[in-house]
Amino acid sequence: MLVQPSGNAITDVTQLIDKDIYVEKGSKYEQRLRNLNSEIGGGINIITVDRDTLIAEDLIDMVANGQIPMTIVDSDI
Repeated sequence: MLVQPSGNAITDVTQLIDKDIYVEKGSKYEQRLRNLNSEIGGGINIITVDRDTLIAEDLIDMVANGQIPMTIVDSDI
């Protein structure tokens, strides 16, 4: 699930081009995002963070606080 600020809803994957998306390094989210980036011809700015430093819940909080623009997590988190 893409976590993003309200009001700026991404509704199509091509809207991710030139956007920064923060994900946990080595996670399934990173791999899926890299695959998606390849499928659309590149352009997504994938920024990885060390799992020892931040976890998915931290990234969600950072989006909510405006510190980062977007992240990807499981829908049950």
